[in-house]
Amino acid sequence: MAVFLLFKINLEQLFKFVYKNESAWLNKMAEQMDLKLSGNLLELPSELGEGSISEFEVEDGFYVAFGEFNLVEKLEYVMKPDRVKKGVTIFFKYIERGSSIFTPTEGEYKEINFGGVQFFSSDVYNNLIFPKNTHGFIFRVYVTIAWLKSNLLEFIQQSDSFYEMIFGNEKIMHFEPLTNRFLRLFSDVFKSEFDQKLNQLIVKDKGYEAVVLFFDHFYKKFFKGNINLSKYSIDDQKRLYGLIDFIKTNLDKELTHDQLIRLVGFSKSKLQAMFHHFFHQSIYAYIKNLRLEIAVEMLKGTPMDIRQIARHLGYHSSTHFINIFKKHYGMAPKKFRTEKLSFKIK
Repeated sequence: MAVFLLFKINLEQLFKFVYKNESAWLNKMAEQMDLKLSGNLLELPSELGEGSISEFEVEDGFYVAFGEFNLVEKLEYVMKPDRVKKGVTIFFKYIERGSSIFTPTEGEYKEINFGGVQFFSSDVYNNLIFPKNTHGFIFRVYVTIAWLKSNLLEFIQQSDSFYEMIFGNEKIMHFEPLTNRFLRLFSDVFKSEFDQKLNQLIVKDKGYEAVVLFFDHFYKKFFKGNINLSKYSIDDQKRLYGLIDFIKTNLDKELTHDQLIRLVGFSKSKLQAMFHHFFHQSIYAYIKNLRLEIAVEMLKGTPMDIRQIARHLGYHSSTHFINIFKKHYGMAPKKFRTEKLSFKIK
């Protein structure tokens, strides 16, 4: 059964967006940072920058928070763990300028560019940290264990390991970069051209979509193929995704296997195994596919010509780029732009 069929929402519930004066997560943030919370809205003070964060209880046990900010000073919020697992958080961070900090356990920090999605249980210590001069977006979904049992039990219990991970005593902390599907979700929430009065419904709908997309993705990635989530340590994952950040910021350069091995500090075989484990492809295939995905976005959203795009993506020859693009998409990039891309990103 498709995961989205497990949500039982009647029409009346769909159009009721419940406001709570006591927004639990934002309340704690406001108290810790000595900021003023007005109902569901936390406005950042001018000394921190510009922006706001809102939180809603969509239904009993299901919370959605979202916000955008331009920071002139560091924003840090310590999320202290519950004594027992009461729920799980899916936390999306998208960075247009600057970075965020990924903290899987107390005292361990990793700077993340572009953003990513964190999945962690409420019994795990975690920080929300954005350095100064960062422009970012956040989208947070928190669901209680009771809500999961009421809505996703049939889906989760497909795998004993998945069931034990979610409902057992095991602490959960996972991080990975944002996929294009999650980036589209961000775009729908923060760049929507809908009437502002519909924003509440959009956020509610995207909250459900985020849970569906993430749990479906997470299950397929780690459990459907009987892959052991704990095969690689949190430190290994941090180093791998640090390498992913490096790759994304250096696509205009030649990236060699030996260079990547030196940077991440793994053996050649371990790095290859981790790429197949997490991304189901080789390192070279990952880099090639990433370049091609960005090429499509550039064809769609910029006036750059083919030679400029090729150079921007690290191809020394536009002919080489065209051949790789044609082999992957079935047509040359110029033809792809005119026939497949009928609109441009604003």
